[in-house]
Amino acid sequence: MVAAKKDMINDYTAVIEEASLQPAIVDVDVFAIENAYNLNFESAEDDVVALVNIGASVMNINILKGGTSAFTRDISIGGRQITEEIQKRLKLTYEEAESVKVKERDAAAQNAEVETLIQGTAEQLATEVRRSLEFFAASSSGGEIKKIFLSGGCAKIQMLPGLIEERISMPVEVFNPFNKIDFNPETFDPEYIKQVAPLAAVGVGLALRREGQK
Repeated sequence: MVAAKKDMINDYTAVIEEASLQPAIVDVDVFAIENAYNLNFESAEDDVVALVNIGASVMNINILKGGTSAFTRDISIGGRQITEEIQKRLKLTYEEAESVKVKERDAAAQNAEVETLIQGTAEQLATEVRRSLEFFAASSSGGEIKKIFLSGGCAKIQMLPGLIEERISMPVEVFNPFNKIDFNPETFDPEYIKQVAPLAAVGVGLALRREGQK
């Protein structure tokens, strides 16, 4: 069961209608990512995995057993905190700080400072993921979680997947929602698709929905 404030739903539908479109389905991001995951992976009945989507201001966690949601949690923490800290400390625009956050770095002094800023929030993210997984393990007989699939803008931060893997002692894979989706490489640049894949998990899951489906 899902509940949402009516005003929020009205705001979203108003934007869609202003674009001359007619909204037919309202979905939740964690379930959209679940749909995208099930498109790309076959799940045995006892398979337990965690889908962790870290956006600008919210982290969503959805633990699946046999491809079906068994536990969800939303946490008000995300990549915007890192971007704003880089922006403030290095006196950059928001867009410049966002670019610095996700690019690969060398050993320059500024880059070392950026690494320190990123690591502080990344540690918080990893800690919240660990707490959620520990709560699920303690309160459910759902089985042992085998793997974490990471999506959202923060999945593009070079050090984050490895840091979560190290802190939780569990394999972490950056989720590619296009893994089983064919596209024309003459129309869509494969390198671009690869770059935006972590950001597209919710969009792909929403696109899989059809009116009348449960």
